[in-house]
Amino acid sequence: MQVLFDSLPSSAEIRDFLNLTSTWWQAAILAVGMLLAKLIGSRLQGYLQTLIQTGMKEGIGRTALRTAMLALVPLLLWLWLIAALAILHRRGGVTTLLYPAMILAGALAAIRMGVFALRHSFSPGSKLKAWEGVLTITIWTLVALHILDWLPYVEQMLDEYAFTFGKVRISLYNVISFVLSIALMLLVALLAFEGSIRPGDVISFGNTFGTVKALHTRHVVIHTRDGQDVLVPNENLMTSDITNWSYEGDRRIRLRLTLQIAYDDDVEQMILRLERSARANKQVLADPAPAVLVTGFGDNGVNLELLVWIEDPEHSGDVRSELYRQIAKDFKAAGINLPFPQREVYLKAAPAAISPAAAKSNNRAESARDRKPKPKATSPD
Repeated sequence: MQVLFDSLPSSAEIRDFLNLTSTWWQAAILAVGMLLAKLIGSRLQGYLQTLIQTGMKEGIGRTALRTAMLALVPLLLWLWLIAALAILHRRGGVTTLLYPAMILAGALAAIRMGVFALRHSFSPGSKLKAWEGVLTITIWTLVALHILDWLPYVEQMLDEYAFTFGKVRISLYNVISFVLSIALMLLVALLAFEGSIRPGDVISFGNTFGTVKALHTRHVVIHTRDGQDVLVPNENLMTSDITNWSYEGDRRIRLRLTLQIAYDDDVEQMILRLERSARANKQVLADPAPAVLVTGFGDNGVNLELLVWIEDPEHSGDVRSELYRQIAKDFKAAGINLPFPQREVYLKAAPAAISPAAAKSNNRAESARDRKPKPKATSPD
């Protein structure tokens, strides 16, 4: 604490600083700049807000404009102070007050835009917006202490207030650092899942499919269709592709059911029959209406795909089973058989039979041809 007090200017130095005419000129320039920045910024913000709401679509341009609009007041003050410093430097004036004020105004504008852009890129329009101002002020305060070279003294002052348990020493600085670290982790875990995953959402990733039961700092609880509660670490969800079947409250999903019909069946009549079976299911939505697509010609029949919409993602397997059962029942009642793999085997005529006598004669003839004639004996001279 004493080190911090020793680093601060003495009362005599403060009195001398306030008695300087240049100090009051700088204070007046700073006050006028803050007033002009507030007045001009308020008018420009209203104009830009109207422009954003009426004439711009969602995209990078709109996000950039909203970012600049939120940091407009400190940005205008920063520009005003830059111009004032340039004039004073040219005239040889004193800038001991305006120079750090210019740096702090620029830092506030940059931090304000950075925090908004970061929050919007992770979770636009979420509850995290309420913490945006607190996060901006916290970061700016730390930056300001560093710019003014007061941060080491503040850390030392906070570290002086401590209590000891045996060999463990816990200071106020340790407590504040721990709290800030936990708050940052919570905010990150909230930048990661807020607006994208909520309790009650139906998600799937990898081989896991189920309903989000709870969100925690380190893991997410997913209730599967088998009645199991799976605890998934947050880092796994952050590094994996996740399908949210009920994102932003829209729980409608489309099911695809594939099947084949025989080439002898009337395709148009079969399409009408499938659509009628789908509409008879209470889980299938009437809008969008069920539809059937012809997807190709297979080895055993015509490939069809039935498309239906439901609003209960967690019951998609049950609905799929019910539809297949209804289709099978309808086909059986109408005497329609589903095609299955079939193979036709053609046997060619065998060569004419040969009698045993002919076969024996042929064998003798072949044997005679195979035998070599013996050389004739010559008489001795």
